[in-house]
Amino acid sequence: MPDVNTVAGAGHASGTSRTQTAGSSLGSIDFMQILVAQLRHQDPLSPMEDKEFVTQLAQFSMLESINAMNAGFSRMEGLELLGKQVLAVRAQTQEVISGTVESARFDNGQMRLFVMGQPVSLTEVVWIGTQAAQPEAIAQTAPELSPDGLERAVQIVEMAQQFLGTPYVYGAESPEDGFDCTGFTQYLYKQFGISLARTAQGQGYNTPGARINDVRDLRIGDLVYLNTVPDDEDLSDHAGIYIGNGQFIHASSSMGEVVISDIDSGYYSRVFSWGVRVFE
Repeated sequence: MPDVNTVAGAGHASGTSRTQTAGSSLGSIDFMQILVAQLRHQDPLSPMEDKEFVTQLAQFSMLESINAMNAGFSRMEGLELLGKQVLAVRAQTQEVISGTVESARFDNGQMRLFVMGQPVSLTEVVWIGTQAAQPEAIAQTAPELSPDGLERAVQIVEMAQQFLGTPYVYGAESPEDGFDCTGFTQYLYKQFGISLARTAQGQGYNTPGARINDVRDLRIGDLVYLNTVPDDEDLSDHAGIYIGNGQFIHASSSMGEVVISDIDSGYYSRVFSWGVRVFE
């Protein structure tokens, strides 16, 4: 169905990337122990030159600075996650932990988050959303996602983002031919065993699941429906998928391709009709 916004701004899904320095695997204590061992076992007849010793001390000082900087970044990153919703996967057991970050603590050189009372390493976090303060009445309009539901929601969003830039073609419903708005949502949910109607009206009014009437109550993976044709009685003219952080992904006729747009402000916030929580 048509998406008549002519000034919609495409955005980018937020994410967090982390880098490691080449020397981050060698701790400062290890470095100093190696240097001391070299001094103890050096040939008395051919001792280490002053220049070489100073060079190694400079490397040690640089390593200390890098470690301090990385620790600072970890602290800031951990504190920025306070109050946000995260999905973490244990590296060894593949256990999924989801919920709001309640506290963060720097322990033994590593930042640990506490999600629903359970410690989680920053490296185990695979998705970060937002958990804005909401009135109790709004927060209870739909159930929160279970760990399994959240994992599937993250997977469908990751799959959807693979099609960014795919051409908008009215009536199309495949990566090869392109997508219109409901062809896009129908195709994606079909990959997860969920059948959706083909039209925006059919999806918006008939998709089973909890209805979300406020943008602030949307969660990742929710279907969203919008009233982009205001001169008719149908309130479901356009469809997309909420990806978190106030954004949704959709096949836009006005942009001519699959894009990410803001839904918590601007044009799309004004024409938002409702969302549907399919994953539970």
